[in-house]
Amino acid sequence: MANRYLQQFYFSFIRKLTAIKGSVSMVQQVKASLVTQGITLTADAYGSAGNSITIEFVDGATAGAEVVTVVGKAISVQIEDGVSTVTQVRTAINASVAAAALVDATGTSASAVAAAAAVPLAGGVDGVVSGYSIPGVSSVVQTGVGEVTITLSDAYKAMVFAQCSVLKATAQDLVPQIKSQDVSSAKTVVVNLLAGATPTDPTGAMTLYFNFEMRDSSVAF
Repeated sequence: MANRYLQQFYFSFIRKLTAIKGSVSMVQQVKASLVTQGITLTADAYGSAGNSITIEFVDGATAGAEVVTVVGKAISVQIEDGVSTVTQVRTAINASVAAAALVDATGTSASAVAAAAAVPLAGGVDGVVSGYSIPGVSSVVQTGVGEVTITLSDAYKAMVFAQCSVLKATAQDLVPQIKSQDVSSAKTVVVNLLAGATPTDPTGAMTLYFNFEMRDSSVAF
């Protein structure tokens, strides 16, 4: 009789396990950038989102007292047309809290900067290739160097099993490791790709495979 109740408990527990299996293609993530009039602008964040950052130079300020304004991802620098220098404009951009939250500006020169229409940064590449569809997964995004965040579609009481592996045609010693998980609230699993002990981006195309088992979906905690 005791064995019968034990079997009933065991099968009841197993029924509540949910397997979430999938894979995503990855490439080396790249920051968007732009070189304009001797000033190099590099997006602070990796990925294609940086391609929507724009910058324009408009006349109206005094050299050495350039004014930077930011609306969304559009940076506007008011300069003295043909007089403000590369060094002065770079300094003004980096001194703007709003602009510095989007880009880093470099360039040192006494060359003059001219008024110019808005142009976008380019070349930003996402680390995780889009277009996937994985049951039980809301999104997979690269959230840092060598870091991937998997957001689940549902909340669970606990993760009871996790396994990750990588497939890569070219030699690179990357070991996936579960950095953290919060499947009951944030619904996330964070995976690091480690070269030794250092989170590292893949140097070329790679596939990340994952296999999770969760207990009790959509339950009252």
